[in-house]
Amino acid sequence: MCLITKQIRPIKIRKERTCYKLVWIPKEENNVKSIYNPFKYMLGLLYETELKYINADHNDAIAFDCKVDSYYGYRPLRKMKCNLTVVTEGFHSALEVDRFRWDSYIPYNYGIVKCTIPVGALIHLDKTGLIVSDKIIINEVVKVKRNPYAGL
Repeated sequence: MCLITKQIRPIKIRKERTCYKLVWIPKEENNVKSIYNPFKYMLGLLYETELKYINADHNDAIAFDCKVDSYYGYRPLRKMKCNLTVVTEGFHSALEVDRFRWDSYIPYNYGIVKCTIPVGALIHLDKTGLIVSDKIIINEVVKVKRNPYAGL
């Protein structure tokens, strides 16, 4: 997943922020898994990573999100005439819990977790309510959708 934004440089935050993340919910309730890679989070721990970027004209610059697509007019990014930053690695989340499509097709037990981005973290924001940071704490599961056929 990529965050696509007109914000060129990351912002270092001075006040912690609340955000929400879509995750897989395994049978064990004390951890959750990232949707887009096999990373496992334990609740209450601080996670840190390095933000990584690719050029907006790169073929891998994609967003798995209809709001982002419609904001940019469903055009390939490499054909747009503006400077865009594409953040490929970091902790991807949303500013509001309602930002996620709850009727999603994900065939697993999944949910939304409430997170904290701590003071001093670097962030990028987009115009659709998405955010990516280099630090995150997964606090609690706030919504769960169980799939009776999921084997997680």
